[in-house]
Amino acid sequence: MNKFFFLLFMSLAPIVVAQDLSVSITKGEIFRDEKKNMELVYAEDDGNGGHISVRAYFGGVIPMLQGYYVDRFDSELNRTQQQEIEMKMMSRDPGFIRGMSVHEGKVNLIFLRYDGKSKEVYYSVMSASVDDFNFTERRILTFDKKEFSQKTLVDMMYETSPFEIKNKLGGYVGFSENKNFAALSLRLKTAEGSKIKIFVFDKNFDLYYEHYVEGTGGSEIYEFNDFQLVDDDGSCYYLTKAFTKEKDQRKGRLAYHYEIGKIGKDKNVRLSRMEANDHFVGSLSLLYKYNQLVCVGYYSDLGNDWYKGVARFDVDPNSLDVLNRAIQPFSEQFILDKFGQTKYNEIGNVKLKAFVMDPNGDITMNSETTYVVKTMKAKSMHVVKSVYHFNDIMSAKISASGDLLWARNINKQQSGNGKAVGYYSYTSTAKDGKVYFLINSKDDVKMLRKDRIEFSEIGRNRANLFLIAIDENGDFSYNKIIDDRESDLSYLTINGVVSKDGSEIILSGIDGKDKQLLKLTF
Repeated sequence: MNKFFFLLFMSLAPIVVAQDLSVSITKGEIFRDEKKNMELVYAEDDGNGGHISVRAYFGGVIPMLQGYYVDRFDSELNRTQQQEIEMKMMSRDPGFIRGMSVHEGKVNLIFLRYDGKSKEVYYSVMSASVDDFNFTERRILTFDKKEFSQKTLVDMMYETSPFEIKNKLGGYVGFSENKNFAALSLRLKTAEGSKIKIFVFDKNFDLYYEHYVEGTGGSEIYEFNDFQLVDDDGSCYYLTKAFTKEKDQRKGRLAYHYEIGKIGKDKNVRLSRMEANDHFVGSLSLLYKYNQLVCVGYYSDLGNDWYKGVARFDVDPNSLDVLNRAIQPFSEQFILDKFGQTKYNEIGNVKLKAFVMDPNGDITMNSETTYVVKTMKAKSMHVVKSVYHFNDIMSAKISASGDLLWARNINKQQSGNGKAVGYYSYTSTAKDGKVYFLINSKDDVKMLRKDRIEFSEIGRNRANLFLIAIDENGDFSYNKIIDDRESDLSYLTINGVVSKDGSEIILSGIDGKDKQLLKLTF
């Protein structure tokens, strides 16, 4: 184990404000696995100063999931236990881990599986003491294959890449804040057509209640966005996008609005409709924390697809009435960061990756411009290659009262496919009013006009780890914290694991069969 402490001093420059960044970095011992192509998918505190992680491993010309390693690491990131779980994805019985919890001395892995013999789709929980990893498995939910459309089954059961965006309707499991409840949402076929159903489980993974998602009426199609669980009683808030037969002002597309609902064990349903009036809200996510219920996302003007700013809706947790609606355009500083001028250009393909609420109700939104370009073979419908693009980072902070405190754009250009994609994108956290990003880039940060900078592509086996910080005033600074010439491994930034309180980030380092974990403490 190697542990060192960085105090990073930034020189004064128009875009880099003089500031000291302090971060403690812990490197675990390098260990070897039989598998090369791996992804860190889950990690949680084990309750004794260490943590338990789940790493997926992939193989084949087209990367396919082949299994998982469940590992326990001590506080110095040295591995003390391991259990391998093999998966046969090309067999009649594929399966995936769709959630993990470490609670009351037990580690629980929630699987989505398919039984080729009985034609059943089912969920199971595999549980063990954190001290022995002697796992036992039991079913918790079973469906006939016929209850799903073919498209839903494909979305749920077939992942050909570890970097595909995860969808909550693809069977992923969400938890309440202290893991007292878990839930999943699925689109099922019914006599009335396709409907979304939410299943809520208690801490022992016994079914607590189930309920179909309902709407306020008048909508033909509901697109499920998000859900949040209340830790005290297991009630569930959910957010949907409701489409109508009417046309909106964007080239004849279907009009839509957002609806928020609340269900519980008593089966009572409360519903509320949210609209941005003179704007379109293209994306919206749901957050419940500190007894506050908030939706945040990005909006565009009428008749326009391109995002113009951020949107926030504060909702009463009991009545679901909208208490405050804030529509805030991007700041001049943000536009200058992004385009080098105060004139607005097009902003699209934005994915909200993380958002954090402070105790006072302020919310930080971290997003990325990301998309996939798929190349098709001539005279064929088969995809030859998918190229993943991870470009600019967008970060904004909106106050509890709905004011835009600051917004910044961090220029970044990254694209590729295969194993290299794991080193792209970023991992972020927020702690004590500051926002931190970890990204890989070349040695030299590219200078743009108007005193701007851009983090560039990484070379083959050349990934320098950079730390970027945005302070309470929206000023940002950066520095290279790991030089690839002085490091045995490079670290995957696309899926780092952030601790519950935001004070730690864990990254996985890979060099062939050599592996290492890296922990940053803020």
